[in-house]
Amino acid sequence: MSALDYVRSPVEYTGVGGWAVRELKYRRAIPLAARMAVFIHPLLDHLPPFDAVVPVPIHWSREASRGFNQSLLIANHLGLRTVRPELLTRVKRTRPQAQLSAKQRAKNLSDAFRAGYVSNMRLLLVDDVVTSGATLEACAQELKRARASWVGALTFARELPEGD
Repeated sequence: MSALDYVRSPVEYTGVGGWAVRELKYRRAIPLAARMAVFIHPLLDHLPPFDAVVPVPIHWSREASRGFNQSLLIANHLGLRTVRPELLTRVKRTRPQAQLSAKQRAKNLSDAFRAGYVSNMRLLLVDDVVTSGATLEACAQELKRARASWVGALTFARELPEGD
């Protein structure tokens, strides 16, 4: 059973969606974060009420080397006043998920996140891409462990399972 109550993404990862994610993350094409938010924004109209937007955190060392957290950039461009990055922290440096199988991804993220005070809050995670779902699931599990009442997620892109 998933800890996530809701997940939606407006763009497929194949093609332009994946190109945009990689350009933002690895080539520092920071203006793309605003464009990604434009695609995500219409999905906000279909969400149940939420208390705060929580960008998926990256480890401080990765943020220092990259110079930014792409999820925070996207979240800030959504134009909401409820962006609260302090509610979830990445406390463990992990291997990049892209190089791992689905099973390895889940193990890689074990105990990687710590939630702040989120008791009875309805939280919306924001990230650039969902592939296996392991990162969003690990975040949601930690937030639910800290007693969040609802955890949904919006990402710019999604990798569709085979057959979809």
